[in-house]
Amino acid sequence: MADDVMLALLQEIRDLQKQQLEHLQGSIANQKQSLANQQQSLAVQQQAVDRQKTLLSRTTRLCIFLLCVMFLLLSVSLFPFFFRLFLGHHPACSWSAIYATQPVGTSISRLSSRMLK
Repeated sequence: MADDVMLALLQEIRDLQKQQLEHLQGSIANQKQSLANQQQSLAVQQQAVDRQKTLLSRTTRLCIFLLCVMFLLLSVSLFPFFFRLFLGHHPACSWSAIYATQPVGTSISRLSSRMLK
C-alpha cells in the first residue's frame, strides 16, 4: 500500500512538473512576442522622431527666411537713402537732383534762350 501511495505521489509530481514546463514554455513564447512588439514600437517611434526632425528643420529654415525678409523690408522702409547708395543710385545723379540745381523760376525756354545768345 505504501508503494501505491508513493507511486501516486511520484506521478502527481511528474504531472505538476509537466504543467510547470508547459507554463514556462508559454511564458517564454509570450516574452519573445513582447520583445518583438517592443522592437516594432521602437522602430515606429524612431520614424516619428525622424519626421519631427525633418519638420523642425523645414520650419526653422522657413522662420529664418521670413525673419530675413522682414528685416530687409523693415530696413528698406526705415533707411531708403542707404539702400539707394548700396544699389548704386546716388541721390546727386537722380533726375530730381538735376532739376533741383536749376535756379528757381527758370524754365527750359529761358535756359535755351540764354544759351542761344
